[in-house]
Amino acid sequence: EDVIFAGTSTRAPLGRAEVTLTIDNSDGALPIEYSEVTITRTMFRSGGSEYAINGTTARLLDVQELLSDSGIGREMHVIVGQGQLDAILQATPESRRGFIEEAA
Repeated sequence: EDVIFAGTSTRAPLGRAEVTLTIDNSDGALPIEYSEVTITRTMFRSGGSEYAINGTTARLLDVQELLSDSGIGREMHVIVGQGQLDAILQATPESRRGFIEEAA
């Protein structure tokens, strides 16, 4: 939700944020028959997400499988939202494990 525009005194908040990654696949690194691949994620303020590959609705699993053998994303990065770091630091060991498993 941190990436969704929260609004200002003159502009209304938005209900979603969207990002699109375009990959040059002319070398065939991805197992898909397109020379250019676009992967889109739309996040909604309600917490849900939608994914698309080349404009076609897809599941997160489809995106992960497409990228899994390509070498793209081998180093996973985790973005921690504002306030979450404090919650992680003050969490019980069991709760902290849940955070780690969710990020993995």
